[in-house]
Amino acid sequence: MYPDIIAEIVVEHLDPNSDQYHLLSLCVADHGMTTVGATIAIIETTKTVFEVESPADGRLFFAPGLETATVVQAGQLLAVVARPEATDEQILPRWSSERRSTEAEDPLVQGATFSKAASRRMRALGLPPEPFVGRGLVTASDVQAYFDEQSNKKRQKP
Repeated sequence: MYPDIIAEIVVEHLDPNSDQYHLLSLCVADHGMTTVGATIAIIETTKTVFEVESPADGRLFFAPGLETATVVQAGQLLAVVARPEATDEQILPRWSSERRSTEAEDPLVQGATFSKAASRRMRALGLPPEPFVGRGLVTASDVQAYFDEQSNKKRQKP
């Protein structure tokens, strides 16, 4: 469907305790040329720092709005490597379809970002997102801890 795209660069699942990480640095300019194995970004997990490498030679297009010091999620499309002559008009439609699918899955509620695992756990437990307002990154263990806390409170009432 996108013949000018050579390779997609997706954030790998790097940490068993979380699926959201901090983007520390973009090492290649957006729309710049890259080569196989070149470091294009640096991502920090709770335990270590990872270099994201280019899987192909070509022109690098980062996701629109992606900037240093943002949170990225495992499975998120970080960038694409395209043919050197590729233009925004040929590549941007790829991003708009990606954005629609992630927005539908992971709600953002007044200062709370939910990991995919947290979103799944909330749905399974029937919890709304409002109790997590202002908490920043919410993980599946946060959701479970809140659920357990509420269950204990109900049991303690006479």
